[in-house]
Amino acid sequence: MKTNSTSGLVGDFLVIVSADGEAWDGRKWVEGWERAKHFAPLPEAYDACVAEAARIRKRSGVRCRPVYIQPHRRPLALQNR
Repeated sequence: MKTNSTSGLVGDFLVIVSADGEAWDGRKWVEGWERAKHFAPLPEAYDACVAEAARIRKRSGVRCRPVYIQPHRRPLALQNR
């Protein structure tokens, strides 16, 4: 997971999410965006993410799209993981 160690923030990247709510890890669908393939840095990674989502839709027929994960603080219980 992309983490800014000085601020404790995570996020500021794109992931591909299916209509069923699963995320793409680069090979298969997984539960949770945390385990997904992260497309960063932005805005440079935007085109690659859109293109990969289009390839997935064309190859498998799975409805999916890029989703932006905005910067946020991890819950305290998860910060040392």
